[in-house]
Amino acid sequence: MLNNSYTYDNTFASIVNYKDFIFLGDSSEHLLYISDQDGQFNLWRQKTDFKDKINSTSSQSLTHFKNESVRYAFTSYKTRKNKNQIVFFADRDGNQNYQIFQINDPFNSSIETLTQNSDVRHEWGSECHSHDGQYIMYSSNESSPSNILIYRYDLDKRLSECITPNKQGWFSPGYWSLDDRFINCLEQVTFSSYVLWVVDVNSKELIDISLNKENVTYKTGPWSKKYKNGFYFLSDGNKEGFLNLAFYDIDENHFDWEVNSNCDIEHVVLCEEKDILVWIENADGYSKILSKNLKSQEVSKIDKIPDGVISKIKVTPDGQKIVFLLSTAISPYDIYVYDFKTDEIHKFTNAFKNFIPHNLINEPDLIHYNSFDNEQISAFLYLPSEQFIKNNKEKIGAVLSIHGGPTSQERPSYLYGGLYQYLLSKGLAVLAPNFRGSTGYGKSFEKKIYHDWAGGELKDLEYAIKWLLSQKWLDKDKIGVFGASFGGFATLNCISRLSQYNWKAAVDIVGPSNLVTFTKTAPKHWKRVMAEWVGDPDTEVDFLKKRSPIAYADNIKADLLIIQGANDPLVVKEESDQMVDKLQKSGKFVEYFVFDDEGHGFTKTKNMVKAYGLSAEFLIKRLI
Repeated sequence: MLNNSYTYDNTFASIVNYKDFIFLGDSSEHLLYISDQDGQFNLWRQKTDFKDKINSTSSQSLTHFKNESVRYAFTSYKTRKNKNQIVFFADRDGNQNYQIFQINDPFNSSIETLTQNSDVRHEWGSECHSHDGQYIMYSSNESSPSNILIYRYDLDKRLSECITPNKQGWFSPGYWSLDDRFINCLEQVTFSSYVLWVVDVNSKELIDISLNKENVTYKTGPWSKKYKNGFYFLSDGNKEGFLNLAFYDIDENHFDWEVNSNCDIEHVVLCEEKDILVWIENADGYSKILSKNLKSQEVSKIDKIPDGVISKIKVTPDGQKIVFLLSTAISPYDIYVYDFKTDEIHKFTNAFKNFIPHNLINEPDLIHYNSFDNEQISAFLYLPSEQFIKNNKEKIGAVLSIHGGPTSQERPSYLYGGLYQYLLSKGLAVLAPNFRGSTGYGKSFEKKIYHDWAGGELKDLEYAIKWLLSQKWLDKDKIGVFGASFGGFATLNCISRLSQYNWKAAVDIVGPSNLVTFTKTAPKHWKRVMAEWVGDPDTEVDFLKKRSPIAYADNIKADLLIIQGANDPLVVKEESDQMVDKLQKSGKFVEYFVFDDEGHGFTKTKNMVKAYGLSAEFLIKRLI
C-alpha cells in the first residue's frame, strides 16, 4: 500500500476546473458556473459584462458542499414568477446517484432538496424547466433499478409523474417544445441503436420519429417555431456514419438534413430571436465553431478560436456573443467569449493558479500509423521541447496513454490535471492513440471494438509501441503505459498480454481486470447493452475470461500502480482488489491506493492532485 501522508506539489495541477456555465434568467448580466475553486465542485454566481475577467472576490458561492459535487445546473426562462430559479444535480462522493436541488432566488434564498433517495439515480437532459416555469423534467430509475424513464416534476405541487409509463428501457430527456406540449427524447436500445421519440407530456403518447434504420445514434436538439415548426437533432444515419445535423418538421412529419459533414457535429445551439444557429464540428479531435444566419442561410466559420476542445457553448440572450468552455493541450478549460460584431475573442476566466514557463509546455503533433490490418490510426504525440532534448543529448523514455470509453476520443486538451505537460517538463514523451473503437472517425470505426475488447484495439496499441520503437529519440528500455477506466483495462492488457515489450512502469486508474465480474456488477440499467458492447456474462464466460487481463497476470513484469475509488458504481472496487490480490500472492510488484470518498473519477481537488501526482511520480521514477 502507498503512504497516505504523500503530498504532491505540482504547478501543472494547480488549476481551477470549470465544468459548466449558464446564464441567469434571460440576460447575460449574471453568469452561473460550476468549478472546484474551493476544492469541491460547487455552483458560483458572477456579475459580468464579459469585458473583464472573473474577479474571484466578486464571485459568490451558491452552494457550499464538502462531500456532494454539483454536476449540472439549469436556470428557468423568464416566467411569471420563477425568473431566476435554479435547479441543479449533485451526487455524494462520486456515487453517481444524482439528487435534484433547487434555489428559488440566487440572491435571497437557500437550497431546497427536491429528491432525497440516495439509492436512486436522477439524470439531467438537455433542458430542464418548461417555458412556463411550472415543471422540470429529468430521467430516473426510481420505479425500477433496471429502467431509466422520464419524469415531469410539478414545482408548485412538489409531485412527479412518469411521462413514459408502460415502457422499459434507458431514456434520456431532450428539449421542451416552445408551447410545452411536447418533449423530444432518446431511448438507448442497444449500445449502437437508439430511438428518437416525441412525447406528448399530457397524454403520454410516444411518437417514434426515427429514420427507420437500425444501429443509428441520435442526439436531441432545440425546438424551432419561427421559420418552421419542429426541432433540430444529430444523427449518424446519413453520411459515412458521422453525426450530422437534421431538422424534424412536426407539422409535415418529415426531416431534412441541414448539415452534411465529414466529421462529427457535437453541439447545436439556437438563438431564434436573432436568427442564429451555432454548432461545433470535431475535426481530427479539434473543435471548430460554425454559425448560420437563418434569415440569409449564410454559413460562416469562426477562425479565431484557439486549437482545442469545446465542451459547452451558448449564445448570449441578446444574440451578440458566443460563450464557450474550451481547453487546449497547454491550458485547462476556461470560459471564452466571442463577439459577433467586433469579431474578437477573449478569455473570461483563468484556470491556472500559477504561471508555467512556456518552454516547459508543448502542443502535440497529430501523427498516423498503420496497424496490423493497414487500418490507419491517429495519435497525438507529445515531445519535450527541442531545447530540452538538445541540452540533454540523450534518448528519452515514453508513456503510452490510453483513453477511456472505449467509445471516446483522445483529444488535444489539458488532460489528467496537466499530467502530460508535467511528464514533458521532466523529459518524457507521451503517445496517445485513437485506436479502433474511438469516436470521431465514423460509426464503422467505432463499432470495431464492439464485442472485441482486448482484440483489434490491443493490436492497435501494439503497433503504437512498434511505431515508438522505430523513433531514433526513444530509449527502448524506458517505456511505460497509463490509462483510466477502459484505459486502465487496456493498460493491464498491455503489460500482461504484450509483456514482450519490456514495460518498466504502468498505472491503472479504475480499470476492469475481469470482464466476467465487470459485466455482472455493472449498474442494472447498463445490463441491456453489455452483451453487444462487451459480452454476455451468462453465456460467454469462457470468451470473457480469455479477454480479461487477470487471466494473464503471471506474465506481468512491469511495476504497477493501481488507483481505485471505493464508491465506483461502474468499475467496482473488487475489480482492482482481485488483481492486486493475485499479483501480491505471486510476488509481483504492485502498489495500490484507494480513495474512500471517490467513485469513477475524481470530484475533490485534493484527490485529483494526489492521484495524478502519484501517477506522475511513479512513472518518472522508473522512466527517467
